This record gives sequence, C-alpha cells and structure tokens, in this order.
Amino acid sequence: MRHAKHTRGRLKTKPKGPTPLDDIASSLQEMAQSSSALWGSGVSAASELSDQTKKAVLTDRGRYETLVAAKRLKEFLSEGNAKATLGGVLYYDDPEATEAEETAKMFCKGFEFGTGYIPTKSPSLGPKTLPSDLRKRKGESPLERAVKKEAGGLVADKEKNAVLVVGHQPAIGWLAGALLDRPVPIVQSEILCIDLEATGGPALRWCISPPDETVLQALQDKIKSKMGLANLLSGFITAGLGVFLGMLADDKKMKALGEQAPVVFIAAACLLLAVALYLRTMFSYDTLLMPVRFWAESSSGTSHRPQWIVARPPSGAHWILYQNMLRIWQWQFIPATFLTLSGLFLLLSSVAFGTPTNAHHVNSPISPVIIVSVPVAILLLILSAKTKDIVRGVRRGWRNFWACHGLVPKFRYLCGPWLGSED
Repeated sequence: MRHAKHTRGRLKTKPKGPTPLDDIASSLQEMAQSSSALWGSGVSAASELSDQTKKAVLTDRGRYETLVAAKRLKEFLSEGNAKATLGGVLYYDDPEATEAEETAKMFCKGFEFGTGYIPTKSPSLGPKTLPSDLRKRKGESPLERAVKKEAGGLVADKEKNAVLVVGHQPAIGWLAGALLDRPVPIVQSEILCIDLEATGGPALRWCISPPDETVLQALQDKIKSKMGLANLLSGFITAGLGVFLGMLADDKKMKALGEQAPVVFIAAACLLLAVALYLRTMFSYDTLLMPVRFWAESSSGTSHRPQWIVARPPSGAHWILYQNMLRIWQWQFIPATFLTLSGLFLLLSSVAFGTPTNAHHVNSPISPVIIVSVPVAILLLILSAKTKDIVRGVRRGWRNFWACHGLVPKFRYLCGPWLGSED
C-alpha cells in the first residue's frame, strides 16, 4: 500500500543571479496555498513552512480514501473471498516524513484491528531507497530480503498469512515490481495483494483502489487510439495483399522468382495471419469499450480466471481495462506487427536475392532456407528472452486453459479480452 495524499509546504531555494518572474510567482503561490491559517497566526512564514515540511499531514481526502480502503478490505476478507488473514501492518518510519506512519494508523483505525494495536516500523521502505537495493542476488534483492525479514515476525502465528506494507514511492513501487518481475502502477491509498506462494511465482491477485472516474475515461480513450492504429495497419496490409496475390497468379512473375517462389508464399501467409490478428485486435479492443454495466459473468466459475488478470471484485473496472489493454497489445498487436515485418522482409528478400535470370542480374542468389531462417532466428531470440514468463504462465494456468471449452475461449484465456471474474 502506498501512503495517502498529503500536504506539504516547500520554500524554493533562492538561485544565484537574477530570479525569473515565473519562479517568484510560483513561490508566492505555493506559500499562499500551503495553509489558509498561516498569515493570521503571528508566526513567520519560513518557520511555519519548515514545521509543515517536517511534519507532513494527510489531507482529508487522503484520510477518507484510506479509511474506505481499510473497510473494503475487511469486508472482502470477512466474506471468505480471499485465502488471506491479515497479521499486521508494516510502515516506513521517518520523523521527517510521517505520511506512511499516519496512513498505517488510519488504516488500522478503519480495519478495526483493536484498541492498543501499534503498526510495526520498517527502515527499508523510505524515499531514500536506491535502485541498487533492487539488484537480485540469489533470487532476491536486498530490499525484498529486508522487507520479508521485517514482516516475518508479524505472521509468526500460523493463522496469519498476510502483512500490509505501507511505504513511499518509489520504494513501494520498486518492491512490488521486484516481487512480480514487472513494473506495477500504484496510486496513493491503493492496496495491491501479491501472493508470494502462487504457483509459478508471486502473482497479483486483486487490488483495492480509491475511486477515480477520470481514469476509466482516459483508459477508454487510450484503447480507442490503439484500436485506430490496428485498423489503419490492417487496411494498409489488406490493400497490399490484393496486389500481392495478383502477382502470385501471374505465371511469368512466379517463374522469374525461380527457387524463391516458396518464400513468397510464406510471406503471403505471414501477411494474411497479420491481417487476421490486427482484425482480432480491433474486435478485442471494441469489447473493452463496452460499458461496464454490460460486462457479464459466465457460468464456468472464478477458478478459470487467468492468472494475468486481477479478480473483480474487489478490483475496480479500470484495473480490468488496463490489464486487458496490455495483454491484447502484447499477445495480439505485437505478434501481428512481427508477422507483418517478417512478411515484408521475406517478400523483398525473395525479389532482391532471387535466382538470376539474365546476365544483367548483379545480385547473387541466396538459399531460401537462409532467408526464412532470419525471422525464425529473431523469433527464437524473443522467445528465449521471455522464457521465464512463458514457463511461469504455463505452470500457473495450463489446467484452466484446457478447462476452457472451444478454441475461442482458449484464445481469450491466453490473449484476452477477459472481463470480470470470468467473461
């Protein structure tokens, strides 16, 4: 969990030489907005702002969002929807940055831990954390190791298996990214559930986020732009395929290609598959633009939910859109683009390095096997870089994959879209 929204007054350091008017105006505006009661208190502005800087205070909005998140988490866990029992709260301790401490205490109040419960201090999650703390050694980074050690004492009871960690950015984001092996966005007062004992490695199970209607609209606008790009590329390739197929029907042109003719047919197959994936990308993004009100649940049960998507509830619709958008981009749009580039490369290579048909042909013929092996080698390099993710995905969801009935559900299980708990 990232600490809640807070207010902080800051005085700008006076630069050497003439001060630009923009900096003066900005400094005055910050001083005026820092505290409505500042000017009538009889205390100097510098000392008041200095005290504010040392003692950060959560905003009313930040307190409210933290309380709502805590109550929502308590309700969700009490319903038995998650196999988690919260054992305690761990927060970053810094006398000059008390946002995490105040957020932890506010969470305990909303979660109703009980009178007398005091959150545990952690020295590892502050804003002074360095990127070098994330360099993995023996499978874990120093930051992961330190936080796990600090949290271990809170789950000594066998009935407790979860700890809430409250910290600052960028350390809290780095910690989540190190555990999941990928960057994870986290806003203030947001709770992410990371299952460290999941099959195949740590997994993001669900999220509890503060309400923000603007995020959903921004995501839909982003999806529309990606959908338009896929539409443009599919139309361009389809137009080119018409000319391309006309060439394949010409016997004289095919004879001129000689032994490179099979390469041309492979290029045509790549472009046809690319068009199919671009069209599928458009339809998938169109599904994401469906109003949330009409997202339906299937009867297959939440046990068939892919591991790459968070559970809803308690996760908000914006998380479902965000993860589906990335999944479709990575598993549909990017493969379509790779097929497009491979098809164009094979086509141009077959023409440029075809068998000489006259004395004026200056290029030496290249074996079709060598030409085809170039995109194949690039594909193997990409897959080798993603081996860890592929193996983890297979270990996590192969049983649920085969439990999906039909080719279309299986495709959507792998490549999206997958709305709700089960779509």
